[in-house]
Amino acid sequence: MVTATRKEIIKVAGTMFEIEVFHLSDDEFDRMRFSRKIKVELFNGMITWVATAEDVIVQKLRWLKTAARSKDYDDVINVMKRKGERLDFEYITQWCNQHGTLEILAIARAEAST
Repeated sequence: MVTATRKEIIKVAGTMFEIEVFHLSDDEFDRMRFSRKIKVELFNGMITWVATAEDVIVQKLRWLKTAARSKDYDDVINVMKRKGERLDFEYITQWCNQHGTLEILAIARAEAST
């Protein structure tokens, strides 16, 4: 419900591992996020595509604004701490400005830098 799009959950038999697959919507940011995806190698040479750290932050802040789930905020802080200054904050700020999440971004950024 928070994502405003359909989601499929794939459970890997014999494990606690789950994969969430979100359907692409007509939302401008959703389409941009999809176009910016990056290829990563997991384990045993397995290749997959994932959202950039910047797009994860923007989306999590967007969800946080509507659903106020502490997990989304924690995820934002963790991504910021892990990626640090390598993040494109100009890009993040542009989208947060559009989505009305600049204040939350500023709070999260201050917390992540401590």
